[in-house]
Amino acid sequence: NKNKTSRWPPDVCNFVKKYVTANPCFYFEELREELRVNFSDLLNISDSSICRALPFDLGLTRKVLTKRASAP
Repeated sequence: NKNKTSRWPPDVCNFVKKYVTANPCFYFEELREELRVNFSDLLNISDSSICRALPFDLGLTRKVLTKRASAP
């Protein structure tokens, strides 16, 4: 039985959740740069890591992000 573990520490996940809420129309490059600046010791910030972390670790799908971006 595998325990679900996040790719990132809880403080990184919280930062990404806040970033996505504040910037619903973001590019991975922008998020990656913010992660690099704020968490310089974090190694796994490739586009593929971000792409996997959003839905699996943070519960954010493209549909959720699209709805957030289109909200007034």
